[in-house]
Amino acid sequence: MPLVSAWGMLMTNLRHDFIRTHVMACVEERIEEIAQVFSVLQEDAERQFQEEGFPLEKVWIERFLDLRYKGQEHTVRTPVPKEALAKGRLELVIEKFHELHEKAYSFRLDDPVEIVNFHVVGWGEVEKPELKPLEREGRDMDRAFKGERQVYFEELGMVPSKIYERDLIPPGEPILGPAIIEEPACTTVVCPDQQVVVDERGYLIITEVAR
Repeated sequence: MPLVSAWGMLMTNLRHDFIRTHVMACVEERIEEIAQVFSVLQEDAERQFQEEGFPLEKVWIERFLDLRYKGQEHTVRTPVPKEALAKGRLELVIEKFHELHEKAYSFRLDDPVEIVNFHVVGWGEVEKPELKPLEREGRDMDRAFKGERQVYFEELGMVPSKIYERDLIPPGEPILGPAIIEEPACTTVVCPDQQVVVDERGYLIITEVAR
């Protein structure tokens, strides 16, 4: 089942992908044609972001080519730095393809390289909500502590574990496991060899501790 984080969506920049299939040789003699295809896709990406209210200074572009050895089926997505689209620099892309192909398939060839897809990724910078420090008022360990109960841990069996209400735990106060942190939406288990601290933003930070 896929999980979606509402906070993650708020903190993620907007992305649009523009892909054009155009099978052709990846050779220096066709660098102008390659650059032209990327130029058209970039214009499409920038137009899309402008229609959505993004100024171009908040938009950036990444370029990729899906490359393969001629006669083979599988492609490798290869980044294309802007400088590689200048005359005499296409070798930067081809060498990167060889490197990525060897990493993925454990071999490289001397065969000609061909382009299958042009791929432009456009990013629009989204304004991020401000993270405010957690207020300590109303939070203390005595109020957060809800009691103790037996909790089953594999290899240990039933272990007495302290129970805490997350919204009442003050920031910076370490809690040694075994412990259970409860809140309306979920429950966090802190194992016997761990400790948990609520940081200044309200995140639960769990680390291992020596016994």
